[in-house]
Parts: sequence; C-alpha cells; structure tokens
Amino acid sequence: NQLLSGHLPQWPALHDLTALGLAGIPETNYGAIPSTWNNLPSLTDLFLANMSISGPLPSLSSSVSMSRITLLDIRFTSTAALPDDWSRLGNITSITLKNIAGLSGGIPASWARGMSQLTAITVSGVPGIIASLDVFSAFNSSLAQMDLSNSSIQGTLPAAWGSELPNLQALNLSNNALSGMQQDSWCRKVTGD
Repeated sequence: NQLLSGHLPQWPALHDLTALGLAGIPETNYGAIPSTWNNLPSLTDLFLANMSISGPLPSLSSSVSMSRITLLDIRFTSTAALPDDWSRLGNITSITLKNIAGLSGGIPASWARGMSQLTAITVSGVPGIIASLDVFSAFNSSLAQMDLSNSSIQGTLPAAWGSELPNLQALNLSNNALSGMQQDSWCRKVTGD
C-alpha cells in the first residue's frame, strides 16, 4: 500500500495483467502515461487515483489490446482533456471521472456513439465539464447509473431522458445548480406509469 512516486513505469508486455490500479502522492507530477501501456493485451480494468499526469490522457484505443477495457476509473487526477478516440472503447461498461483538475472542453459527443455497452457513468467533482445534460441523451439506452454530482451543472432535466434512457435506475445530480420543474415523463418513470 505504498504511494507511488517518480514517473510512471515503462512496462514490457505483461500478457496476463487484467487489472491495473495505481495511487499516487497528491501534488506529484508523474509525467506522461507511457506508450508501453498499450502492450497490455489482457487489461480490462484501469484505475488511476491521486495522480498528476502531464500531457493528455492516453489514446487507449490505439491498440487492439487496450480496446478490451471494460472499467475505467480516474480520480483525484490532473489532466488537460478527455480523448475523443475513447469512443472506440466499445467494450467499456463503466467510466468514473471524479475530482479531476485542469480539464478543458467537455465530454466528447463521440463517446455516446461509440460506447454502446456503457451502463454506468460517474462525472463528479469536475466543474465546467458538463455544459448541458443533453449530451447524455445520446448514450445507449442501456445506461442504468449516472452520477453527475458536484459538477456545477445548470439548467433543467431533459424531458427526453424519460424515454431515451429507459433503463436508468440510479441518478445522482446533487450539489448542482439545476432549476425548473421536473418533467412529466420523469414523473411517469418514477411512479411506473
């Protein structure tokens, strides 16, 4: 359980590694994510916490092996942008982006088109990344859990969510700046009518 210091390791191909979790020391810059991480053919779960990463997050879809990722969890990290080409992670079922500093732009629209297996998404404590809740309307109807708390979201709940997200079971929108009345389609969904 020691905290990681220094730069991220350059691993050779670790063919049997399925899950990788690293926790760093806050305020320590770990450099860029090494390109050799694309040589992890069995990796399905990637968890990075308390890591200040220089440069962009990796292009996880740049190799066939990284496209197998089903769980991506990045917390208390500092980075500049969310890669558009993560939309090619067609097997991903869960994404957590929590308390990430320095992000500019928003959630790429291409994610909704490409992440067809996604059932859970958490974007929490990332102010300014969600300009509009409408971006989530385009996600696959299999989306069952959304945590968009603490993200300075303004506006109202999209009426379309009542029909476009029929499998939604858990929704956390706490600590945002939402306004307006709850949509009729949401009332019917909650009551089961």
